[in-house]
Amino acid sequence: MGRGAAAERAEAPRHGGISSQGVGMIIGDMDPSARAEREVRGLFADEAALDRAVGWARTVLSEAGIDASSQQLRAMRELRRVERRLSLVGARYLVSAAAGRPPQRPGRRSPLLR
Repeated sequence: MGRGAAAERAEAPRHGGISSQGVGMIIGDMDPSARAEREVRGLFADEAALDRAVGWARTVLSEAGIDASSQQLRAMRELRRVERRLSLVGARYLVSAAAGRPPQRPGRRSPLLR
């Protein structure tokens, strides 16, 4: 006999004690840079994840002949074409970092501007 949707949700894998249905709500409360960093770390999964991810992005863009500084939209499309799990926010983060302009997170300001 078939199991109901409630039974399947109850057995769904959990990530950090949060069901996959609840992740979107929690992530929606984060700022975009923090969400992008979390996504990239999840895809590359180790302590040096961001550095490796930026290196990967530079390699992919170089092989495709795309300049991350002047062709940002093409660069994001290419990264997402190669790695389908990468969101638009994550791709934008990697393109900015590959171009040498890592996004500034809210609260990180120059001491001169405070």
